[in-house]
Amino acid sequence: MKTQFALCAAAGIIPFVRPPGKAYSYTSRLLDVGAFGLLYQMVESAEEARELVAWTRYPPTGVRGAVFGGAHDDYTDGDMAEKAVAAMDRTVVMALIETKAGLENVDEIMAVDGVDIAHLGHADLSLSLGIPGQFDHPDLQGGIDKIVEAATKVGKAAGAMAPTRRKPVWAGFTLAGVVVALDQVSKAWLLAWLEEQGAWQQVTGFFNLVMVWNRGISFGMFQSGETGRWLLVLFSTLVCLGMAIWLWRQNKFWPGLALGAVIGGALGNIIDRIWRGAVADFFDFHMKYLYCRKHS
Repeated sequence: MKTQFALCAAAGIIPFVRPPGKAYSYTSRLLDVGAFGLLYQMVESAEEARELVAWTRYPPTGVRGAVFGGAHDDYTDGDMAEKAVAAMDRTVVMALIETKAGLENVDEIMAVDGVDIAHLGHADLSLSLGIPGQFDHPDLQGGIDKIVEAATKVGKAAGAMAPTRRKPVWAGFTLAGVVVALDQVSKAWLLAWLEEQGAWQQVTGFFNLVMVWNRGISFGMFQSGETGRWLLVLFSTLVCLGMAIWLWRQNKFWPGLALGAVIGGALGNIIDRIWRGAVADFFDFHMKYLYCRKHS
């Protein structure tokens, strides 16, 4: 870890560590090799919080043993008193609130001088509250509010693990943008080409290009003039928003891409209805008496 902390210092990164346990030996060793902040697990009382803070402070305010000219101060010389003050000023103490007892005492814990951040331990707290994994449960949400309030009212910060925006999200939204662009470019080209060549062009024995303005939905259903047009715009917009939220929460690659493709196609239709007054349909697949017309 000493090497990792040195690399962090070179890169301008502040190294925080979660000690494997609540013991002075872990605290002193991690600080001496260069940690700038410690995240203590399952802090449950103000008395415990004061002891944890004392481990990170030099006498007379704490009990941390003195090691200077080492990794934590870049092996430099200097005034011991100044180095001690600088080390204490930069050390961040974070209390993980992840038990029912810790939640009940969070106000007193955050009032302890030297505790800088109240950090939510969402999984363990849900277990301790008897609602394992139910992160939307009112009891857990109320606990989160209590943690934030306890930190805020004493001018301190509250923290939590932040979800990483996964690749399916950005891949899906990127594909949606590509689909919209291709949709509008292809429509513009086909509209110009069919206007010049004629509104009906046979391509194969089962596929034609046929210019049809669809003012309703598939196969011209639900056509009802301007009122219907704008109702469909509104409905399509709401559907897109719903699918965008679904995509934002998606954590699988292929379903994310599928949602992006559907969103892109729906947005293309919305643009058509607003700009052209109707959706341009071109693709006419058929087999004897069976037809399937697909807009581009």
